Parts: sequence; structure tokens; C-alpha cells
Amino acid sequence: MHGSIRKKLIFLVLLATLPVFAVLLVNQVNERNDDVRLAEQDIIIFLHGFSEVQRGITDSTRTLLGTISELPEIRNGDPVGSRRILSTLLKANPIYTNAILVDLAGKVVAMGRGQDKGLNFSDRKQFRDAVRTKRFASGEFVIGKQTGNSIFPFGMPVLNEDGGVEGVVLIGVDLEVFGGLYDKSRYPGGAFFGLCDHRGLRLYRHPMPEGLNLGDPIVRRVFEAAKGEDRPGLLNAVTSEGVPRIVAFEPLRLTPDDPPYMYMFMGLDHASIVARANRSLLYGAVVAVISLCCALLFAWLLGWKAIAAKIDRLALAARRLGRGEEGVSSGVPYEDGEIGQLAQSFDTMSVLLKKREVDLHAAKEAAEAANKAKDEFLANISHEVRTPLNGVMGMLQLAKEAAVCEEQRSYLNTALDSSRSLLRVLNDLLDFIKVGAGKLELLEEPFDLKELLEQVAGLFRQQVAEKGVSLETEIHSCASGYYLGDAGRLRQVMFNLMGNAIKFTHTGSITIEVSAEAEGKEGIVRLDFAIKDTGVGIPEDKLEYIFDAFTQVDGSLSREYQGTGLGLPIVKNLVSLMGGKCVLKSTVGKGTMVFFSVKMLRGRKPGGEAPVRVRPVESPPLRILLVEDERVNRIMARSLLDKMGHTVVTAENGAAALGVLLEQSVDVVLMDIQMPVMDGLEATRIIRTSPEHRGHATVPVIALSAHAADHDKQRARKAGVNEYLTKPFEKEALMRVLLTVIPGGE
Repeated sequence: MHGSIRKKLIFLVLLATLPVFAVLLVNQVNERNDDVRLAEQDIIIFLHGFSEVQRGITDSTRTLLGTISELPEIRNGDPVGSRRILSTLLKANPIYTNAILVDLAGKVVAMGRGQDKGLNFSDRKQFRDAVRTKRFASGEFVIGKQTGNSIFPFGMPVLNEDGGVEGVVLIGVDLEVFGGLYDKSRYPGGAFFGLCDHRGLRLYRHPMPEGLNLGDPIVRRVFEAAKGEDRPGLLNAVTSEGVPRIVAFEPLRLTPDDPPYMYMFMGLDHASIVARANRSLLYGAVVAVISLCCALLFAWLLGWKAIAAKIDRLALAARRLGRGEEGVSSGVPYEDGEIGQLAQSFDTMSVLLKKREVDLHAAKEAAEAANKAKDEFLANISHEVRTPLNGVMGMLQLAKEAAVCEEQRSYLNTALDSSRSLLRVLNDLLDFIKVGAGKLELLEEPFDLKELLEQVAGLFRQQVAEKGVSLETEIHSCASGYYLGDAGRLRQVMFNLMGNAIKFTHTGSITIEVSAEAEGKEGIVRLDFAIKDTGVGIPEDKLEYIFDAFTQVDGSLSREYQGTGLGLPIVKNLVSLMGGKCVLKSTVGKGTMVFFSVKMLRGRKPGGEAPVRVRPVESPPLRILLVEDERVNRIMARSLLDKMGHTVVTAENGAAALGVLLEQSVDVVLMDIQMPVMDGLEATRIIRTSPEHRGHATVPVIALSAHAADHDKQRARKAGVNEYLTKPFEKEALMRVLLTVIPGGE
């Protein structure tokens, strides 16, 4: 190739940049097409949000009417009592236009709003279907005479004790609610939202163009496309006002097996979307051409003869440095003008990079050491607090049993509750350490979701009842059943969230709701949990970092609610480990809603039913060897065991315990782990393996330890321990673990 360096550089720039700009142009074209596809995806997502609103309205209406239909006034057809109930319902739920109780002949028994003018509803679809199927039914829309709004009705049969139909509760939903949602969503100009019934008649349209009327058929092609699909879809069509649009649709059903009772539609102006995408394409093309021209001009202006070789050397050095070589030098003289300065800068950078690699490595090792030291420090602090706390809680339990009046028991219960709160802080701290170190593992065991939810609610019912707060649970039919997963961690998430809800709710209610949706992979289900309360709420400026560790909404010394700030961070991390996410919404003075989802594998009920046995409250009298070096804990544990009717022999360390076993026979060994002279693990290994102790090799050993981490429990089991009881423990836990190791106990 002949010519000046400028021509050569221009030619090289062309060779180097034209393919790049060609790729950029192709990318711009693809982005233009992606913009259209993205608009299609967005409209499906937006429509699905509206459909979820309607499903929520339908499900809430179904639940509300189901509850009302079982009230005595409604079942007995009491006009006065029924009107009061229906009127209260309407005041509490402005989305409903009216609620009416009719008898089997369709005549009005009571109306929540307005007066009976001799209306008869026997010819209405919602009435006929509710009587025929004896379940919640949908109707066909009407236009409100006063508001002019479109109303969609539902019906719920009123059943007597024999399951026969006594009447029907009818209710109308004002579809204008979707207009408000649409206006708040700020959709682009030319978009619309619409509803039609199962016959293709227009129920609602927003905005409503001139010339279109409610009750008229929608475009036949659009309706036939939606009617022919079982799931949401998309099509290009000319809508009723003659505008080409991208139209998304989604059918709505009362149950998965029912035919659609309604179809939702959302449309975007196809021309405006394409025009917007074309403008983006044109902008990208102009930028690419300008960039190419600037590159050529730069090459022409700066392409003098001496630059080429130096650039080659610098380029070679850069490639070597990019391959990871250390101490790379360009080999270009530093006196050679600007190129020399560039070479000097490059060589200096190479030296600094080498030093930085060494510094980064040292910093990494220091950070890892500091992190390890932090974890060990926190674990040790947990152990050192658990040990005296075990004595405190045990002595409190003993004092409670010996209390002679209710006032003393009240004081002791308060002290025990405070001790348990401290224990929860320690457990949260350990879980936080495990999550941070990536050592928290999830189990996969079958569990019944309904049973798990009942356990969680049952634990808190007395607590909320004492505060005068109601607790309600709802598990959707699609979510009930068995799953494979870590029920314990899922229970821990709900415990933390319920604890917060109860702490900050003084009046009103707390609700736990569970629904489910199948994921793409076979058998994988996304469980959606919602815990709602009517508590004090959280300020909007605090929501952004409420899931950060050690964060309190109120960090002042005078704050009303205490806590470590670890509960929600642990919830967030556990939910993330289970493949889900956590979202919190709150309004000060109105309450808080926490939504979280987890991914679980559908399971089956474990085969075989366990025989029903009546387990004794306490185990039969046993001869127990208690090995504990800490005096208070030893006294406390011995006193508890004495009160349970057992005979107790004590030892202060593992070596002393081995001596006792050589002289006496025992039924069970309660073994502390961390002790001077000989620890509990070493003593257990000797009991299990030493010929000298072959007569005690099968004696059950229950570990008593303030070390609560999973790896501590695994080490103990490898040493031969049968069961592991973490300090501090309560009397009931000690009784249960004794039952697991004695013959016939479990």
C-alpha cells in the first residue's frame, strides 16, 4: 500500500471502523425492531396488571359474599338485619354499586342501597347460575341509571344447613375503577383499555371515542382471536374507531375450569410505536455517520510519518499487558515528543498496575482475615451470652414453678419473655453470619403448606388476642397442597414478619394470604405470601433501606419500638436463597403490606400414616449423668431434672464423666461440649469407641451446648452424640429430647 501516512491511516481507519459502524447500524435496526417487540411485551405486562386487579376484585367479592351468605340474618331472610349488613358492606367497599338479597323467586328481600320498586331478578344470569350451580356466579353487565357507568354483577347462593338454596346475594361492581387506574398509569397517547363479556359485547372502554356505545359488539376479529385462546395473547388489528393497533387480550375465569366470563383488552397505536422506533433508528444512524467522519478527520490531521512505528510498539505492549504479562515496557524512547510522553505514561502505568495487583492481593487477604475474625468474634459473643442466659432462663423457670401467687408468676413470665427476646436476637445474629458467609443451606423435605400456615397463625393467636387485634389467614385453592422445600426457614421468614406486624399493630387486624402460580419449569411453583397489618406504618423515606442490616426506622435513643434491625435483612436473604424476592409497601398511620415470593417444587403427601399414639408429658424416671462445668447451669439443670422425677449424677468435665461411668450405670448422659480438662466431644468419642467403656457404648448422649451453628451440630453427631439441645433451653424442650432417646419414647 503506497501513499502518505495520512492516507494509510485514513484507509486503516476505514478498514477498522466501517465493520464496526456496519455492526452498529445492524444493531440500530435490531433495536428498532426490539422497541416494537418491547412495546408488545409491555402492553401484555400492563394488561396482566389490570387482569390481576380484576381477579383480586373477583376473589375478594367471592370471599365477601361467601362470608355474608352464612350470616344468620341473611340465611333467615331477615329484611331488617339483611339490609343493615348489606348497607355496611357498601359503605366499607365503595367499588360496589349495590348489594341485594333476593329469594328463590327472584324477589327482593333486602337492598343495601335504595328502595325496592318491585324488581324481580329471576331472569338475571347471575341469579340463574348461582341457583343452578350452588356456587359463586357471574352475570351480564348493566348500565347504572344514576351514574351511567358500566356495572358488572355477581351472585352468591344462600344455602341452608341441608345444602339447599334459600336465596341469592347479588352485587354489582363499578367498572369505572379501571378508568382511574388507566389514568394513573400514564400510557402513551392513542392507547385504550377495554372489557367485553363472554358474548363479545362491550362492557367498558377508556377512553371512549365518539360513536362507540356500551353494549355494542366489539370488532369481531379481535373477539374471535381472544375467544380462541386459553391464555393471554397479542394481535395486530383495526379497532372499532378504524385505527390500526397492537392489541393485547386476556380471558378471565371464575375458576380454571370455567369458561371465560370476561375478556380484557389493551391497545396501542401501531403507527406511533413504529414512528418512535424509526426516530431512534434515524438518530443512531446519524450519530454513526458523524462519528465515522470525525474519525477520518482525526486520522488525516494527526497522521504524520513518525507516529506509525511508535504506535505499533505501544499496541504490541498493550496486547502483552492485556494478556496478563507483568512489567511490560513499550521500548519507545521518552524523548520522542508526544509519542515519547505517551510511552512513558504507558510504562509508568504498567509498573503501577503490577504494584496494584500485589496491593489488591494483600488487601484481599486482609479483608478475608478481618471477615473471618468478625464471624468468629460474633459466634464467640453468641456462645458467651448463651451460657449465662441458659442459667437465667432455667432459674426463672424453676422460680415460676415455685411461685406462690399470680403477681410473682407475672413478673417471672415477663422476665422469661425478655430472655426469649434476647435469644431471638442471638439466633438472628447467627443466621445473619451464616448468610453473609454463604454457609446457610436449605433443606428439601415434604411439608403441607396449609399445616405450616396454621402452625404460624396458631403461635401468635393468643398474643394478638391479648392486644385486641384480629388475625386472619387465607390460602388460595391454587396454593394448597404439599411442597418440597425448607419448611423451617419458610416458617422463620413468617415468624419474623408476623413479629414485626404484631409489634407495630395496636388496633385493627393482621392478615396472612397465600397464592401460587406455576413457573416455566415443570413442577416449580411460585408461592406468593402477603402479610398485611393496620399498624403504625413506615415513613416513605425509610422504605429504601428498611432491608439493610442493623437498620431501625427510628434510631433515636427515645424510640418506642426496640430491635436489632436484623429481622428484615434475614428475611430478605432467606427469601433470596429460596429463589424469590421481598417487597414492602407502607403508609404511615394506615399500615404495612409485606409481599414475598419463594419457589418450591410441588410435592406429594408422604406415603403411610403414622399410628396415633398418646405421648406421655414426661419420660419415666431415669438415672441421668449431667456433665456441666458451669456451676449455675449445673445447679439449674439438676433442679429441673429433679422436679421431673429423675435421679441425677453430676460431673464437671469429660474426664470426670468417664470416671463416673466406670463406677455407675446411667440411662442417659447430658453432655456439655465446651469444658476444661476434657471437652464433651472427646468424652463422647471415648464412650463410643473405648474398650474400657464398651458397656456404655450404646448409652444415649444428648449434647448441651451454647454453640448453635449447623457445623457444631454436625461435629457433635460425628463424635457419637444422639441428640443436640442448644442453650438456653426450656423445660419442655428438655422433656421432648429425653423422650426421643429412651426406648418407646418416640
